[in-house]
Amino acid sequence: MGTLSGHLLPGAAFTAAGLWHLLNTAASFRLSGPSTFSSRLWFPSPFLKHLELLLLLLLSLLAAALQLLSAPSLVDLEHATMFLHLAIYSASALAADLLSSPSAIVGALAASAFAQELLLLHFHSIDHSSLESHYHRLLEIVVTVCFISTATTVGFPASYMAAVVRSAAVALQGLWFIWTGVVLWGPVRLMPEGCSEEGVGVVACAAAGAAARAAAMANLQFSWMVAFVSVLTVVVCLLPGGKGVEYRRLCPAGGSSGDGDVVKMAHAPV
Repeated sequence: MGTLSGHLLPGAAFTAAGLWHLLNTAASFRLSGPSTFSSRLWFPSPFLKHLELLLLLLLSLLAAALQLLSAPSLVDLEHATMFLHLAIYSASALAADLLSSPSAIVGALAASAFAQELLLLHFHSIDHSSLESHYHRLLEIVVTVCFISTATTVGFPASYMAAVVRSAAVALQGLWFIWTGVVLWGPVRLMPEGCSEEGVGVVACAAAGAAARAAAMANLQFSWMVAFVSVLTVVVCLLPGGKGVEYRRLCPAGGSSGDGDVVKMAHAPV
Protein backbone atom coordinates (compact mmCIF):
# COMPACT_ATOMS: atom_id res chain seq x y z
CA MET A 1 0.00 0.00 0.00
CA GLY A 2 3.01 2.27 -0.42
CA THR A 3 1.22 4.20 -3.17
CA LEU A 4 -1.21 7.10 -3.41
CA SER A 5 -4.10 4.94 -4.64
CA GLY A 6 -3.38 2.34 -1.97
CA HIS A 7 -4.02 5.00 0.66
CA LEU A 8 -6.77 7.03 -1.00
CA LEU A 9 -9.30 4.25 -1.52
CA PRO A 10 -9.19 2.65 1.98
CA GLY A 11 -8.89 6.11 3.54
CA ALA A 12 -11.97 7.38 1.73
CA ALA A 13 -13.92 4.30 2.86
CA PHE A 14 -12.94 4.79 6.52
CA THR A 15 -13.72 8.51 6.35
CA ALA A 16 -17.16 7.93 4.84
CA ALA A 17 -17.96 5.20 7.39
CA GLY A 18 -16.88 7.40 10.31
CA LEU A 19 -18.94 10.38 9.15
CA TRP A 20 -21.95 8.14 8.46
CA HIS A 21 -21.75 6.77 12.01
CA LEU A 22 -21.18 10.21 13.52
CA LEU A 23 -24.26 11.70 11.84
CA ASN A 24 -26.45 8.72 12.70
CA THR A 25 -25.21 8.47 16.29
CA ALA A 26 -25.94 12.15 16.94
CA ALA A 27 -29.39 11.85 15.31
CA SER A 28 -30.17 8.71 17.29
CA PHE A 29 -29.23 10.41 20.56
CA ARG A 30 -31.38 13.45 19.79
CA LEU A 31 -34.33 11.21 18.94
CA SER A 32 -34.08 8.75 21.83
CA GLY A 33 -32.63 10.95 24.57
CA PRO A 34 -29.94 10.08 27.12
CA SER A 35 -32.15 7.69 29.08
CA THR A 36 -32.90 5.28 26.23
CA PHE A 37 -29.93 5.78 23.89
CA SER A 38 -28.17 2.63 22.69
CA SER A 39 -25.22 2.67 20.31
CA ARG A 40 -25.19 0.62 17.12
CA LEU A 41 -22.36 -1.15 15.32
CA TRP A 42 -23.92 -0.33 11.95
CA PHE A 43 -26.80 1.77 10.69
CA PRO A 44 -29.44 0.83 8.10
CA SER A 45 -29.57 2.89 4.94
CA PRO A 46 -32.88 4.41 3.79
CA PHE A 47 -32.20 2.97 0.32
CA LEU A 48 -31.09 -0.52 1.29
CA LYS A 49 -31.08 -1.68 4.89
CA HIS A 50 -27.76 -3.58 4.76
CA LEU A 51 -25.97 -1.22 2.37
CA GLU A 52 -23.27 -0.32 4.92
CA LEU A 53 -22.42 -3.95 5.65
CA LEU A 54 -22.56 -4.98 2.00
CA LEU A 55 -20.22 -2.17 0.95
CA LEU A 56 -17.81 -2.95 3.77
CA LEU A 57 -17.77 -6.64 2.87
CA LEU A 58 -17.28 -6.07 -0.86
CA LEU A 59 -14.65 -3.36 -0.45
CA SER A 60 -12.72 -5.41 2.12
CA LEU A 61 -12.67 -8.47 -0.14
CA LEU A 62 -11.67 -6.35 -3.13
CA ALA A 63 -8.88 -4.59 -1.24
CA ALA A 64 -7.55 -7.90 0.09
CA ALA A 65 -7.64 -9.43 -3.39
CA LEU A 66 -5.76 -6.50 -4.90
CA GLN A 67 -3.04 -6.89 -2.30
CA LEU A 68 -2.57 -10.56 -3.23
CA LEU A 69 -2.22 -10.07 -6.99
CA SER A 70 1.09 -10.64 -8.77
CA ALA A 71 3.45 -12.31 -6.29
CA PRO A 72 2.50 -10.61 -3.02
CA SER A 73 5.20 -9.65 -0.56
CA LEU A 74 5.08 -10.00 3.21
CA VAL A 75 3.85 -6.41 3.49
CA ASP A 76 1.04 -7.17 1.04
CA LEU A 77 0.01 -10.18 3.12
CA GLU A 78 -0.13 -8.00 6.23
CA HIS A 79 -2.35 -5.45 4.50
CA ALA A 80 -4.61 -8.14 3.08
CA THR A 81 -5.00 -9.67 6.54
CA MET A 82 -6.23 -6.33 7.93
CA PHE A 83 -8.97 -6.28 5.30
CA LEU A 84 -9.74 -9.94 5.95
CA HIS A 85 -10.78 -9.17 9.54
CA LEU A 86 -13.07 -6.37 8.34
CA ALA A 87 -14.65 -8.82 5.90
CA ILE A 88 -15.20 -11.36 8.69
CA TYR A 89 -16.87 -8.72 10.87
CA SER A 90 -19.16 -7.37 8.12
CA ALA A 91 -20.17 -10.86 6.95
CA SER A 92 -20.93 -11.90 10.54
CA ALA A 93 -22.97 -8.76 11.22
CA LEU A 94 -24.94 -9.31 8.02
CA ALA A 95 -25.62 -12.95 8.86
CA ALA A 96 -26.60 -12.14 12.45
CA ASP A 97 -29.16 -9.57 11.33
CA LEU A 98 -30.62 -11.72 8.56
CA LEU A 99 -30.96 -14.69 10.92
CA SER A 100 -32.14 -12.54 13.85
CA SER A 101 -29.38 -14.07 15.97
CA PRO A 102 -27.77 -12.56 19.08
CA SER A 103 -25.26 -9.93 17.99
CA ALA A 104 -22.93 -9.93 21.01
CA ILE A 105 -20.29 -11.87 19.11
CA VAL A 106 -20.52 -9.33 16.28
CA GLY A 107 -19.41 -6.58 18.65
CA ALA A 108 -16.46 -8.68 19.72
CA LEU A 109 -15.50 -9.18 16.07
CA ALA A 110 -15.70 -5.42 15.44
CA ALA A 111 -13.30 -4.76 18.31
CA SER A 112 -11.11 -7.65 17.17
CA ALA A 113 -10.79 -6.14 13.68
CA PHE A 114 -9.26 -2.98 15.15
CA ALA A 115 -7.10 -5.02 17.51
CA GLN A 116 -5.69 -7.04 14.61
CA GLU A 117 -5.10 -3.85 12.61
CA LEU A 118 -3.18 -2.40 15.55
CA LEU A 119 -1.13 -5.58 15.92
CA LEU A 120 -0.16 -5.69 12.25
CA LEU A 121 0.64 -1.97 12.17
CA HIS A 122 2.81 -2.14 15.27
CA PHE A 123 4.80 -5.14 14.08
CA HIS A 124 4.79 -4.05 10.44
CA SER A 125 7.57 -5.52 8.31
CA ILE A 126 8.38 -2.18 6.63
CA ASP A 127 11.55 -0.27 7.50
CA HIS A 128 10.76 1.16 10.94
CA SER A 129 13.36 3.90 10.53
CA SER A 130 11.62 5.42 7.51
CA LEU A 131 9.37 8.47 7.48
CA GLU A 132 6.43 6.29 6.43
CA SER A 133 6.88 4.34 9.64
CA HIS A 134 6.50 7.54 11.69
CA TYR A 135 3.21 8.30 9.93
CA HIS A 136 2.11 4.74 10.72
CA ARG A 137 3.04 5.11 14.39
CA LEU A 138 0.73 8.12 14.55
CA LEU A 139 -1.92 6.00 12.84
CA GLU A 140 -1.50 3.42 15.63
CA ILE A 141 -2.73 6.03 18.12
CA VAL A 142 -5.97 6.44 16.16
CA VAL A 143 -6.48 2.70 15.74
CA THR A 144 -5.96 2.25 19.49
CA VAL A 145 -8.76 4.75 20.14
CA CYS A 146 -10.96 2.90 17.62
CA PHE A 147 -10.34 -0.38 19.42
CA ILE A 148 -10.93 0.96 22.95
CA SER A 149 -14.06 2.94 22.02
CA THR A 150 -15.51 0.01 20.06
CA ALA A 151 -14.92 -2.36 22.96
CA THR A 152 -16.50 0.20 25.30
CA THR A 153 -19.65 0.53 23.19
CA VAL A 154 -19.96 -3.26 23.13
CA GLY A 155 -19.77 -3.47 26.92
CA PHE A 156 -21.63 -0.23 27.59
CA PRO A 157 -24.00 0.42 24.66
CA ALA A 158 -25.68 3.31 26.50
CA SER A 159 -22.44 5.34 26.44
CA TYR A 160 -23.05 8.16 23.96
CA MET A 161 -19.53 9.50 24.48
CA ALA A 162 -17.94 6.17 23.51
CA ALA A 163 -20.12 5.94 20.39
CA VAL A 164 -19.18 9.47 19.32
CA VAL A 165 -15.47 8.90 19.96
CA ARG A 166 -15.58 5.66 17.96
CA SER A 167 -17.23 7.39 15.00
CA ALA A 168 -14.84 10.34 15.08
CA ALA A 169 -11.82 8.04 15.42
CA VAL A 170 -12.84 5.98 12.39
CA ALA A 171 -13.20 9.18 10.34
CA LEU A 172 -9.84 10.43 11.63
CA GLN A 173 -8.22 7.13 10.69
CA GLY A 174 -9.44 7.51 7.13
CA LEU A 175 -8.38 11.15 6.85
CA TRP A 176 -4.91 10.44 8.21
CA PHE A 177 -4.55 7.51 5.85
CA ILE A 178 -5.43 9.78 2.90
CA TRP A 179 -3.05 12.49 4.11
CA THR A 180 -0.21 9.98 4.44
CA GLY A 181 -0.65 8.96 0.82
CA VAL A 182 -0.87 12.56 -0.38
CA VAL A 183 2.23 13.71 1.51
CA LEU A 184 4.47 10.75 0.73
CA TRP A 185 3.31 9.73 -2.76
CA GLY A 186 1.06 12.50 -4.04
CA PRO A 187 1.47 14.10 -7.47
CA VAL A 188 2.19 17.43 -5.79
CA ARG A 189 5.34 16.89 -3.80
CA LEU A 190 4.53 17.64 -0.18
CA MET A 191 7.35 15.46 1.10
CA PRO A 192 9.58 17.27 3.61
CA GLU A 193 12.87 18.67 2.36
CA GLY A 194 15.70 16.17 2.55
CA CYS A 195 13.42 13.11 2.27
CA SER A 196 12.75 10.98 -0.79
CA GLU A 197 11.33 7.64 -1.83
CA GLU A 198 13.93 4.88 -1.75
CA GLY A 199 12.69 1.67 -3.27
CA VAL A 200 9.05 0.71 -3.56
CA GLY A 201 6.93 2.35 -0.88
CA VAL A 202 9.82 3.32 1.40
CA VAL A 203 10.42 6.99 2.21
CA ALA A 204 13.64 7.87 4.01
CA CYS A 205 15.44 11.07 5.00
CA ALA A 206 19.11 11.45 4.15
CA ALA A 207 20.24 13.36 7.24
CA ALA A 208 19.29 13.08 10.89
CA GLY A 209 18.25 16.74 10.95
CA ALA A 210 15.92 16.25 8.00
CA ALA A 211 14.40 13.17 9.62
CA ALA A 212 13.77 15.03 12.89
CA ARG A 213 12.20 17.98 11.08
CA ALA A 214 10.02 15.67 8.99
CA ALA A 215 8.83 13.81 12.10
CA ALA A 216 8.03 17.12 13.83
CA MET A 217 6.03 18.29 10.83
CA ALA A 218 4.13 14.98 10.81
CA ASN A 219 3.28 15.49 14.50
CA LEU A 220 1.94 18.97 13.78
CA GLN A 221 -0.09 17.74 10.81
CA PHE A 222 -1.58 15.00 12.96
CA SER A 223 -2.46 17.46 15.73
CA TRP A 224 -4.10 19.82 13.23
CA MET A 225 -6.15 16.96 11.79
CA VAL A 226 -7.28 15.93 15.28
CA ALA A 227 -8.37 19.53 15.86
CA PHE A 228 -10.30 19.55 12.57
CA VAL A 229 -12.13 16.30 13.40
CA SER A 230 -12.83 17.55 16.94
CA VAL A 231 -14.47 20.73 15.64
CA LEU A 232 -16.44 18.73 13.07
CA THR A 233 -17.62 16.35 15.79
CA VAL A 234 -18.75 19.19 18.03
CA VAL A 235 -20.67 20.82 15.16
CA VAL A 236 -22.46 17.58 14.28
CA CYS A 237 -23.32 16.77 17.90
CA LEU A 238 -24.59 20.27 18.65
CA LEU A 239 -26.75 20.59 15.55
CA PRO A 240 -30.36 21.18 16.58
CA GLY A 241 -32.64 18.23 15.95
CA GLY A 242 -35.63 18.56 13.67
CA LYS A 243 -38.97 19.31 15.34
CA GLY A 244 -40.57 16.57 13.29
CA VAL A 245 -44.29 16.36 12.62
CA GLU A 246 -46.86 16.61 15.36
CA TYR A 247 -50.55 15.70 15.20
CA ARG A 248 -52.99 16.87 17.86
CA ARG A 249 -56.72 16.45 18.44
CA LEU A 250 -58.44 19.67 17.43
CA CYS A 251 -61.67 19.26 19.41
CA PRO A 252 -62.02 21.16 22.71
CA ALA A 253 -61.10 19.43 25.93
CA GLY A 254 -63.83 17.07 27.00
CA GLY A 255 -65.40 17.08 23.52
CA SER A 256 -66.00 13.98 21.45
CA SER A 257 -64.51 13.67 18.02
CA GLY A 258 -63.94 9.93 17.66
CA ASP A 259 -60.28 10.51 16.86
CA GLY A 260 -58.97 8.94 20.06
CA ASP A 261 -56.13 10.31 22.14
CA VAL A 262 -53.61 12.91 21.14
CA VAL A 263 -51.04 11.45 18.71
CA LYS A 264 -47.51 12.76 18.37
CA MET A 265 -44.99 11.68 15.79
CA ALA A 266 -41.38 12.82 15.84
CA HIS A 267 -38.83 12.08 13.17
CA ALA A 268 -35.09 12.50 12.97
CA PRO A 269 -32.76 11.43 10.14
CA VAL A 270 -31.31 7.93 10.51
